[in-house]
Amino acid sequence: MKRLVSLTLVLTALLLVMLPVRASPDVYTDENFSSSGGLDGVEVVAGNVRLRVTPEHWTQTTKADFEQWESHENITAVDLDYVKLESTGEGWSTLENAPYSSTYCIATAGAGDYLFILRGYWAGVKVGIGRYNTATGSWENWSDPTIEWQEKKHYFKNGCSMAWDNCGYIYVLAGGSYNDTSNPSDPTTHEPRYGFWRFSVGNPSIWERLENTPWHQGPGDALVWARGNGEDYIYAWIGTTSKNRGRGCGAKFYRYSIHSGHWDPNSITEIEKLYYNNEVSPPYGADDGSSLTWTGEDYIYFLPGAYAENLPPSKERYFARFLISENRWENLVMLPYNENPDTAESDGVDDGGSMVWDGDDYLYFLKGGDGNGDDEADNFWRYSISLDSWEVLAGVPFGPSRNNGRRLGYAGENVYYWHANSTGFWAYTPPRYGRSGYFTSSVFDAGVVSTWQRMSFEFGASNGATLRVWTRSSSDDVKWSGWVENQSGDLLPWENRYLQYRVELSTNDEYVTPILHEMRIAYLTKIWRTGTFTSQPLELGYVENWGTLSWEATLPENTSISFATRSSADGSTWSEWAELDSNAIQSPTHGQQFLQVRAILRGLGAATPTLRSYSISYTLSRALPIQSIEYVALVVAVGAAGIAAAGVARALSKGARSASGGKDDASD
Repeated sequence: MKRLVSLTLVLTALLLVMLPVRASPDVYTDENFSSSGGLDGVEVVAGNVRLRVTPEHWTQTTKADFEQWESHENITAVDLDYVKLESTGEGWSTLENAPYSSTYCIATAGAGDYLFILRGYWAGVKVGIGRYNTATGSWENWSDPTIEWQEKKHYFKNGCSMAWDNCGYIYVLAGGSYNDTSNPSDPTTHEPRYGFWRFSVGNPSIWERLENTPWHQGPGDALVWARGNGEDYIYAWIGTTSKNRGRGCGAKFYRYSIHSGHWDPNSITEIEKLYYNNEVSPPYGADDGSSLTWTGEDYIYFLPGAYAENLPPSKERYFARFLISENRWENLVMLPYNENPDTAESDGVDDGGSMVWDGDDYLYFLKGGDGNGDDEADNFWRYSISLDSWEVLAGVPFGPSRNNGRRLGYAGENVYYWHANSTGFWAYTPPRYGRSGYFTSSVFDAGVVSTWQRMSFEFGASNGATLRVWTRSSSDDVKWSGWVENQSGDLLPWENRYLQYRVELSTNDEYVTPILHEMRIAYLTKIWRTGTFTSQPLELGYVENWGTLSWEATLPENTSISFATRSSADGSTWSEWAELDSNAIQSPTHGQQFLQVRAILRGLGAATPTLRSYSISYTLSRALPIQSIEYVALVVAVGAAGIAAAGVARALSKGARSASGGKDDASD
């Protein structure tokens, strides 16, 4: 019996331990907000919660945008969507006719004060070399000079190219038709062509055949001289990527050492035959209108031309350059085709496409024919190397058509154009710009009082050209502040409804203009903004009492933060959201294991509160849930019953032994 009493007391004490007792408060703190349940109109920045304040923008970037200006002087907006100084004097001057014309197989190259033209076989003369003296304004020519031919056809074909070595020689590629492949369909009339020569600038009748090209030539051929690591090289695109060429086609980019007289055995770049729907990347390909230009130092610029047939216009606008030191290609801003308001052209670079360098900051471009190259087009542009931007210029007289081969040349500080479809020959006079000009923009109405934020403007200025910008603001579009000068990236000092800007362009070089491409001004309307941070469900254990919710925050003027909570026993079924009462949590307590917190942030205009952390105090219950208590009670009951049963059995057993004369076990 003593044993039964003792065990009953132990089990009763265990049960009492499981009953609720008051405990000291626990605290949960969230100070990095790394696992939120939801962000609505807020963001976590550097571990803090703040309103997501996204500015609106006033942007002017098109010709139509800029021409809403209130006033302007000596300024013009152009179809390429930029503003520049007005110019005078631009145009083309008619010169003495060239000695040759040709429908196909032509090339042009400048060499100091000379400009050379090359024509292939077309009605009579098989090879014609013309040399124009820019100092005297007169032509000389050499018809059918003595040339060592190893090819079946003793004349130049599509893709024939010339390049001056900046010394005494012009280097020449033979070119090749689409049928001149390594596996021609008609071997009796076509063959792969590898011819490569040079002739003397001083005496174009003297030709020297050089080592054959390592790949068969085609309409995509292009040549350029470049200097690197103290050596002179000829770089060449050889072949074509057009699907018009049959078996064994493609284009390869090679280098020829002038010093050793040999081509590098391995190509730098190889591109297989392409179709209009091929995905391409720099350098894209090479065909009608391809052209190479070295601008000194590390860059060779490349115009791929109509590198595949039936290309959409946007894909005939590609432009790239080769980085010699890194042996790689990179993409540049596309050509501005179809931007001449006086024409209706619809295609990109094709037959006649050409590119030359003026020895300074500009590359000049002739687009070539429209459609498949058969339609005359006069597009003429220039590209600023320093600004990576384009400028539309006065179109060439009698645009080229049906005539692959480069028509532009640079010599004696001028750009020249040989029509080639005829003997027409012209020199280009670049625009001369006024010294300064300005425009005052239209007035922008934000609709309500706004905080004007960062101003940014995209512009280009080099060689003494400058661009300056001022802003002013008003509350009623009547009384205005004074003008304040701003730099791109500046935060503006204004808090008003209306804004206006003023731009001044100036230059010290009459051949150079600054260019404004885009004006972009951010602003925040001064209205109330609200956002909420919702925590993940916080599993805190069986809670006896919720305490308080405290927080750390920065509250600038016109900002606030408020909180609400809700609780759940299982993390699925939740109570209603309840706001705090003097920081005390109002959500239900009994049987709750989960709590969720919502912070509501409010701010006026650009102002935002910043929540750094919040803490929840609560008291956990020491009791088990009712199921656990019932289980312990059952154990106690079963245990007590077992002890009682054991006692009865023992008593009966003892009586039996007494009747038979036995003794109690010594262990009792």
